[in-house]
Amino acid sequence: MTDLSISIVQKHLLNISKNPQSDFDSRAISQLSHAELYLTGEMFPQSFRMRRFLFILTLVLPTVSVTIAQNTVRGRVLDAQTKEALPFANVFFASTTIGSSTKEDGAFYFEGFPDGKYDLTVRIIGYQSYHLSVDFTELDEFNQEILLNEISVNLNEVIVHEDTTDWQINYKSFKKYFIGNTKNSQKCTIVNPESLHLYLDPQTLVLVAHSKESLIIENRALGYRISYFIDVFEIHTRENKLYSFGIPLYELMKPKNSKEQKKWEANREEAYAGSVMHFIRSLSKNQLLQNGFDVKKLFEVRNRTKLEPEQIDSIVEPPLSGQELFESGSNNKIKCKGKLSVTYKNEREEIGYRHKRKKQKSKIDFLEEGLTIYPNGYYENIKNLFIEGYWAWSEKITDMLPYDYLDSSAK
Repeated sequence: MTDLSISIVQKHLLNISKNPQSDFDSRAISQLSHAELYLTGEMFPQSFRMRRFLFILTLVLPTVSVTIAQNTVRGRVLDAQTKEALPFANVFFASTTIGSSTKEDGAFYFEGFPDGKYDLTVRIIGYQSYHLSVDFTELDEFNQEILLNEISVNLNEVIVHEDTTDWQINYKSFKKYFIGNTKNSQKCTIVNPESLHLYLDPQTLVLVAHSKESLIIENRALGYRISYFIDVFEIHTRENKLYSFGIPLYELMKPKNSKEQKKWEANREEAYAGSVMHFIRSLSKNQLLQNGFDVKKLFEVRNRTKLEPEQIDSIVEPPLSGQELFESGSNNKIKCKGKLSVTYKNEREEIGYRHKRKKQKSKIDFLEEGLTIYPNGYYENIKNLFIEGYWAWSEKITDMLPYDYLDSSAK
């Protein structure tokens, strides 16, 4: 199995390849449902020779604030056929700590979360999941009756494979792809790995992971307990692709003492600083420059030397404020096509990324115009955005924050 480090995502397509001189050298594309990222990345080994990977699926004092509003969500969850109430269903915003369970009459209610866009998710055993994107920059209350259909299984279409005798080896590969390799990954544990069924087809070399229950992840670096619902997780080694889809739900862990609580808060601030979430929020608030982001236009030009790669970057000065990217009269519609260089100047790279710890540098490629961003860090259409560099390495489940996270300046 190729050695690769990727972020945890909701839906993604990943290409992976092996360079004998490096731990990994890979390329991938991802497509998520929010908690979504659409990232690509570049590794820069000590030789400074660029090695690329892309993937498909959050020290300083950041100054972005997110408004706590009296937004409310209410409704009922019913069986689509019988119209009977479904108690104890999980109703939540994906990739947040926001949600509740339905009562005996199927009713649910929660309130007091920041403005932004969220993916409302409803899950209960035996029924198909429900997903709906809701924009709380345009409304402050959502009220809906949600009908769920029972899961019907055609036994003739189901093929069940036994776990291979190499489960531990396959689990090691799964964990590496799922958890990542940042410093925080050392304190991130999958509590119920026994719920995972892993099968590596010896003929096709496809590794498949599935679980009837959610994976429980304890992140003792950031203080979150995450329930992750796997829908699809397949590594196609020969095709160099990874297909993954899942839904995370965050829960705040209880610290042992005040010292641990302060450590978690500090680690969250560090994970937030310079992250994709920090960038999107800063762009939304017109605060890129003051929050440490150096953004410049970037073009690829032909490398006139005989050395690889064939294309090299040409960066255009001066830095952008961010407002040049928006449609006229809009503060959330991006009208930009092409590449940008994004350097976060307030923090250096982790030593695990490369030994010469430079400022965190990433690239954004707007494949099409029409990206829409929201104040909580949510953005769409994911397919229109392609990201490379440090973000591709650093944005793992261990370092990603829920959309309702508030940095110190917003509290």
